[in-house]
Amino acid sequence: PGEEIILTEPVRYNEGNRYFGQLAQFISNATLGHIPIAIDYLEKRPYIIFSYYIYEQDKTVQYLLIVTDQKQQVLHEKLSEEREGTGRSTMMLKASTLVYLKNSNEFSSLTLS
Repeated sequence: PGEEIILTEPVRYNEGNRYFGQLAQFISNATLGHIPIAIDYLEKRPYIIFSYYIYEQDKTVQYLLIVTDQKQQVLHEKLSEEREGTGRSTMMLKASTLVYLKNSNEFSSLTLS
């Protein structure tokens, strides 16, 4: 008996999902041309958080993009390159802290205030 730890995990959107096209277009516009092949989506108002994957020279590369609901870019960072495919559970939100995985072996965190 104590306080529950509540973790929020992202929702995965792949091609074929009805919202994938809209999210992919948003990311492409915000990043000046990245075309996602998979998108993980989290929301913590006023922030919208995307972990997305693109192909770069026949390899999968993962990026983290954080924007406000006013479309202002807060962070755009490459998380890993030359991946074999897309990962699962590479980010989570606990209260206002975003925890994410970089380079497949390094945890980073960011407090969203």
